[in-house]
Amino acid sequence: MAERKLVLATQGPWAASCTGEKISKAAWKTKPSWYIVASEDRMINPDLQQIFATTIQATTLTVKSSHVPMVSQPDKVAAFILKAVSHVSIR
Repeated sequence: MAERKLVLATQGPWAASCTGEKISKAAWKTKPSWYIVASEDRMINPDLQQIFATTIQATTLTVKSSHVPMVSQPDKVAAFILKAVSHVSIR
């Protein structure tokens, strides 16, 4: 039950319409990006995930995990998030 609550809290719903929306300025072009590649993911191909991460020039962590690394490797995910937070400047 705890894992289910975690997944529901961290993997919220998304609007299918967002895939067709036009944006004027992509945040990843001017802001640092962070990406976790799940090498055992069966939802999103890990090679495609790596392409995404490279495209946005993200600091990347690859973990041997399924689609939900925050469940299978929470310590690694938390450490990566804390590393990202430590690089964010408040304006």
